[in-house]
Amino acid sequence: MKRLILLTLLLPALYLLLGCPSIFDAINLRLFASPEYILNRFYTEQDLAVDQVMDSLILAGPKMAPLLEREILKREIPRRRHAITALGHLGNNNSFPILEHILQDKGEKEVFRADALLSIARIDLPYAQKIAPQYLNDTSFVAKCAHEVITDPTSLYKRSYWDALFHRHY
Repeated sequence: MKRLILLTLLLPALYLLLGCPSIFDAINLRLFASPEYILNRFYTEQDLAVDQVMDSLILAGPKMAPLLEREILKREIPRRRHAITALGHLGNNNSFPILEHILQDKGEKEVFRADALLSIARIDLPYAQKIAPQYLNDTSFVAKCAHEVITDPTSLYKRSYWDALFHRHY
């Protein structure tokens, strides 16, 4: 019986330490890699599913928020939608002014504005539900997302650190 328990504990530990290179990558991203390196990796990584594109940003954690906040103001950056969404998954309240700026800017594409609203909702749902009604008569996609924030907040998927660590694809 003791052997079975030991084996049950040992196998997952060995998998994490030896068979799962993402654990070492996650440690590097969180503790050692610079935000600039991580951002470059985010821009250039290939062969990832849409929900996995921002994993390196999520694994790096809060240190990415200030750089992402500056980057998403640049309209021409690659993967801008994912960078906006990543701010919501990182959950930094300091990102509100930038996200609200994008949301309120009628010159922005509606997908970026909608992503900004959804990121605000992922960070602070009650606040997002408070501001969402003013966007119900906006462009179709922004209005749809505003309606979703108000009526069905359970549909707002938030990618966790563990989802990113294990590259879970939904």
